[in-house]
Amino acid sequence: MLRNGSSGDEVRQLQDDLALLGFDPGPIDGAFGPKTEAAVRAFQESVDSLGADGIVGPKTAASLASRVGPKRAAQRLAGGGDDAGDETASSGGSSTPL
Repeated sequence: MLRNGSSGDEVRQLQDDLALLGFDPGPIDGAFGPKTEAAVRAFQESVDSLGADGIVGPKTAASLASRVGPKRAAQRLAGGGDDAGDETASSGGSSTPL
């Protein structure tokens, strides 16, 4: 469960997910503060089945994941996102013919 005062990589991912969906969590710094809480509440208010308490429990996390997954996939297909350039970086940039 993530809430105001939480910190770390899970919060950083939450902030990134909220931003991707158009909810401004403030700086993506891994610190769950008032701006992240407000973004969580706004997200929760946009989903009929969630209560808006500003806390990321199992229902909010699942709802976020179901909305973020397609967005991340669309980013990758469009050539954006975190995976951009991975294929060229891993190929070493040169090949020697046999």
